[in-house]
Amino acid sequence: YTIVTIGTQGPHTMNGYYTRTTTTTPSFSPTSKKWYLTNDLGYIDIHSKLYFCGRNTDTIRTGGETVYAPEVEHVLSRFS
Repeated sequence: YTIVTIGTQGPHTMNGYYTRTTTTTPSFSPTSKKWYLTNDLGYIDIHSKLYFCGRNTDTIRTGGETVYAPEVEHVLSRFS
């Protein structure tokens, strides 16, 4: 399988942020502005099942804050 950056499109994508072009433009595919690139890595198997394999970056921007994914994973691991 080839591991690629996962993209999504549809009415659920970027709800509330779509008109903020300075924030969202860098996250859209340079070849097709319809696809939002999630910075997650994955592949699709022969049964069309999507598998997540990792991330391009370990930082997440949310609500104007920078969150580090390993810190979130550490906190969430306490609940499993």
